[in-house]
Amino acid sequence: MAIGTISVLKRKKGFGYIAYEDPENIQFQLSDLAGQHANIQEGNIVEFSIATEETSAKTAINIQRIAPSALDYMRLKFEAKQELTGMLNKAGTKYRVKDADTQLNIPLVISKFEEGIDEHYEALDGTLVKYRLVSIKSNGMIKAVLVNRKFQNDFLAMIGSTFHDAKIQMRSKGGFAVTLQNGIIGFLPNSLAERTNKNFQPNDSVNLVCTGYSDNHDTLMFDTYENAMNDAAVAPNNAASEMDS
Repeated sequence: MAIGTISVLKRKKGFGYIAYEDPENIQFQLSDLAGQHANIQEGNIVEFSIATEETSAKTAINIQRIAPSALDYMRLKFEAKQELTGMLNKAGTKYRVKDADTQLNIPLVISKFEEGIDEHYEALDGTLVKYRLVSIKSNGMIKAVLVNRKFQNDFLAMIGSTFHDAKIQMRSKGGFAVTLQNGIIGFLPNSLAERTNKNFQPNDSVNLVCTGYSDNHDTLMFDTYENAMNDAAVAPNNAASEMDS
């Protein structure tokens, strides 16, 4: 089964076109839509089969609507955390991926902690790649990252490490930007900062534990050392109680 977008709908003439991975749109007959006729609109994402006529022309058959729009379709994929396929392309100094199903051009987030960025992305320009969505905003802005990116070894080695005398840099949306002694900037979420019962201010010193990274691997995530130690002390008790239940 193929997936595409209703690009043209001629109700009075009884046919329409679907845009999908081929360069040209594929035609379909409204009579093939059965009970879906009234619900199908231009911009709908549909699943369909391809039939080849005696003239070698291709026709879309067995059409089923799977989403009202490309954005709705992408939200479904985002919520399901599915890997997608698209064509990598470069616009100026930025990279995008053209989704194979919807033909949407989606900006790619490139982490400053990736290695071999120019060589890796330049080599893939104009080829099909695997990617996943990392955010979809209410205004329709979508961001994605490539699957199987390569990261600097020292970046990955920071996960789980403790950093003393880090500094609260500034309050940011949802938390605090923090700076380590080596100059690397990370993020301490409000929910974790509040657990320490402290009202952090810029330039405050704080002991931190690196817990991971954001979805796009561009920001290191931290918790306070105090929280980490409390969680470590509580974990064995939780495990014991679960074993007894």
